[in-house]
Amino acid sequence: MTYLINLKKLGVNSTLLATSVALVACGGGGGGGYYGTSGSNSSSGSGSDSGNNSSSDSSKVAESIKVLDLKDTSNNVIVNANDNSIVKFSIQVLNKDSGGIADKDVSLSITDSEKLGVTSKVSLVKTATGGIAEFELNVPSMSVASGKVLLTATVNGTSIKQVYTLNIAKTSTVQSNFNLNIEQGVVLNLPKGSATINAQVTDQNGGVKAGQNVSLALPTEMQGKFSISPGSSLTTNNNGIATFTIVANTDLTAEDIQKFVATSQSLDFKLIDEYNAQKTVKAAITFKDIPQIVQKLEIIKADAPIAAQNGMTIVKVRAKNSSDIALANKKVKLIFTDKSDAYGVTIVIKLKS
Repeated sequence: MTYLINLKKLGVNSTLLATSVALVACGGGGGGGYYGTSGSNSSSGSGSDSGNNSSSDSSKVAESIKVLDLKDTSNNVIVNANDNSIVKFSIQVLNKDSGGIADKDVSLSITDSEKLGVTSKVSLVKTATGGIAEFELNVPSMSVASGKVLLTATVNGTSIKQVYTLNIAKTSTVQSNFNLNIEQGVVLNLPKGSATINAQVTDQNGGVKAGQNVSLALPTEMQGKFSISPGSSLTTNNNGIATFTIVANTDLTAEDIQKFVATSQSLDFKLIDEYNAQKTVKAAITFKDIPQIVQKLEIIKADAPIAAQNGMTIVKVRAKNSSDIALANKKVKLIFTDKSDAYGVTIVIKLKS
C-alpha cells in the first residue's frame, strides 16, 4: 500500500486507481479475443475453405492426393485412354491416416504439349464422401498412333498436388470377318485404255454379301492421271460384287506413258461391312504401251524353192501392232524344224523398219 499512500499525497482517489490496476492485470474486461489469434470465429468456418490453414481437426487436414483408376463411360477400368472417347479421371484427397476428406476443392490442369486437344468438362471439383473428386475428360480423334498429356490435380489453398501421365492410343480399327476378294493380274493398256477390276465380298462360309461398301484408292503416282468409274466407293450387288473401272486420262503425255509402261502400281481396296468393321486388301495393276506391243507377225519368204543340197534362202519377218503398223527394234525368234531328222535351228534376228 506504500504505492497508494504516496499517490494519495498527490490527491488521487486510491480506491478508483486500485480497481483500474486490477482490471489491467486480469487482461481487460469482457472483450472476446484481444489476445486470441485463433479464436472460434477463425476456426469454425462454413466448409467452403478447402485449404488446411483453417482446420484444427487433423482428420480434415489434407496430406496427400491419390490417383484412382481410369474408367470409361461404362465405369469399366481402363489402362490407357482411347482417342475419340470420354474418360473419367478420379483422385482421392487423404489425411495423415490415409482417410478420405470430403468438401475439399480440387483443381485440375492439363499440360498438352503434343497439342492433342484433350479437355476437361470442369476444372474445379469438390470432393465427395470418401474424399473422391472425379473429372470428365474429352479425348478427341488423333491423327497419330499414340500420345500423352500431363494431368495435375491440386488441393486448393495448399501446395499438395499430384501429376499423372495420361497415355492415349488411337482406337484400333475393328477387323471385318468378311472376305474381300480382288481380281488379280489386271492390265491397263496405254494410251487411252481402261481396265475393269471386280471386288467380291463373301462371308466366312463363302456366301456372297450384297449391300457392302467397298472403296478403291489410287496411289499418289496415278492420281490426276487416271479416274475411277462409276466412282471410288461402291455397294456390292446381289452377287456380292463391286465393279471398278480405271480409265487413263486422254491427256497423258508421252513422258507419262513412258513412266508407267512395264511397271505395276498398288491399289488399295477397303471394305466397310454392315457391322462397320473394316478390311483392306491390296491389288496390283500393270501397264502396257499398246502401240509398241507386237500383235502379229508376217513371214516374207522368197518364191523360189530351196535347193535340196546346200540350198539357202532368206526369210524376212515383219512385226506389227494392233493397228497394223510395223514395229522396229523387236526381237523375234524363228524356229526352223527339219521334219526328216527332227533337228531344229533357232535364229534370232533384229527387225528393220
